[in-house]
Amino acid sequence: AARLAVEQHRRDRRAEIAVAPRVRLAAVLALLLVALPASAQLAGTYAIPGDYATLAAAAADLDAQGASAAVTFAFAPGAYAGATIDAWASTGTGDHLTITSSTADAADVTLTSRVDFGGTSLTVRDLTFETSTTAFATSTTTSLVIESSVFRLAAGASPSGTYGIQGSGSGGALTSIRGNEVSGFQVGLSLLY
Repeated sequence: AARLAVEQHRRDRRAEIAVAPRVRLAAVLALLLVALPASAQLAGTYAIPGDYATLAAAAADLDAQGASAAVTFAFAPGAYAGATIDAWASTGTGDHLTITSSTADAADVTLTSRVDFGGTSLTVRDLTFETSTTAFATSTTTSLVIESSVFRLAAGASPSGTYGIQGSGSGGALTSIRGNEVSGFQVGLSLLY
């Protein structure tokens, strides 16, 4: 009887040893799944370049991930291409976007092509837009603040059909445009709400 008990114990132990690697593998896989970073919504301030190489890359991430709180894209001094910023999924205060110069000086950051904004709430601050077409266009915005920025038609560009700032849509309830310089465009400012 003792011999049978020992044999049974050995069989049980072999079974435990055979199962143990599978259990360890399952535990490791579970930990990896928990540890992998999730695609979280954006919130806070992001540097361009730094966190994102371009405004287009930042806008694509905002579009793909959405925002859980207000988002700011802060440009380091330099010249950058514009981009289209579409509406994004948001929770809480995540419907507001600010695009600005990290130095708070419009002379330090120039956007060299059009920026189109399709979200609901935007602040543009301390940027220079120097383009050969319409510099900034927005639609369906319910809150728009543009301040301390420069909108300038590029040298040698034809002003025909161009706008410095163009807005249209169902919003416009909270619109503030102050302390800006707009020059060279056929139409400096057009807001149709």
